[in-house]
Amino acid sequence: MNVFGDYFDGSGVAGYHKALAIKAIGTQLCRGECRVDRGTHDPAAGARLGFNTTISAEYARAGLKLTPWPCYSGSVLSGINLIESLIGINGLIIHSRCTNLIAALINYMRTKQGAQWVDRPADPQHPAEDMIDALRGGLLAHWPEGRKLLPKLARVNPRGVF
Repeated sequence: MNVFGDYFDGSGVAGYHKALAIKAIGTQLCRGECRVDRGTHDPAAGARLGFNTTISAEYARAGLKLTPWPCYSGSVLSGINLIESLIGINGLIIHSRCTNLIAALINYMRTKQGAQWVDRPADPQHPAEDMIDALRGGLLAHWPEGRKLLPKLARVNPRGVF
């Protein structure tokens, strides 16, 4: 998975204007032709920000058709585990210009109770949390059931033995 650009705007402005900014970054990074085949957004964003219209409708008005990323009991932990499974094996390649995402990955922490780390994110940890949420949501949309290891391909030796 390659991440070649990131965007963060913690101003609280949402929807249409953020979508335009995202499209502008995509157009710049893709040398004039930004095509989004599939996009996702935080399903809780509209409720959290108090908008009457949905985030999907605001992004669609700007030309980005998005669907909510998977959200179910345990999806946060599944997404964090998915990110961790990709780091260190060249499964997740992040371009050096993605300074917001890189900083988020460096600073994001799990909850610590006493001397033990617990399997849930520390709260709050903005803006790192916002960047990690977007990454895990996008990865879960791509791999809703997590990454599946492919079975080893059988190799046949000259005698026909596997």
